[in-house]
Amino acid sequence: IPPKQSNNKLVIFNLRRFVEHCCVNLCTLTWDCQILLTGSDDNSICIWKVANGKLLARLKGHTGPVRACAFNTNCDWFASGSHDRTVRVWDTARASCLNILSPSTPHSLTVETVCFSHDSKLLVSGSWDYSLALSSQSGNLLKTLYGHQNVIKTINSLSVSQATGSWDYSVIVWHLQNEKRRKTLIGHSGNVSCVAFSQLGMLVSVTVKPQVCT
Repeated sequence: IPPKQSNNKLVIFNLRRFVEHCCVNLCTLTWDCQILLTGSDDNSICIWKVANGKLLARLKGHTGPVRACAFNTNCDWFASGSHDRTVRVWDTARASCLNILSPSTPHSLTVETVCFSHDSKLLVSGSWDYSLALSSQSGNLLKTLYGHQNVIKTINSLSVSQATGSWDYSVIVWHLQNEKRRKTLIGHSGNVSCVAFSQLGMLVSVTVKPQVCT
């Protein structure tokens, strides 16, 4: 860390190992690459200091494997989603849980992905129940959206838009202020595993097969 380019080859040096979990499902960095989150099948979340590999905190509260974590814009909060059907909001510095979205609101099955809106006012979560839930940071469910025909695997935010990728092979771009402006993008031949907006608004999606769409 960090990688450097040399003769068109990517060279990675100063590798660090972060060993605390078993069966790690995710890792998420702050924008400045100082703090790392990892979530695991052991139901916990670990907060690490990247520079020295020190474990800063191990967070417990979920009663099922942790499937997703995402920081808000300032990285002072982060959200986590779990197989226990809940979404939790955590204080990064204090390593404490601020709010819990209960199993009945918004999701009835595993929470697979979470994302804050660009202004951090909304928390968006996607589930194995095919639903997309919009909640406030305080944990109040604001709206539930449907459109996918299978598990929602990934979410990414840009301004008032959210893009979701699903195991139904599609990507949906949602306009949070006008549901009728929803756009479904079809073209993949496999489960969509990742979606991402560029700063210029270009959307990239990737499937588990070697296929990228822009």
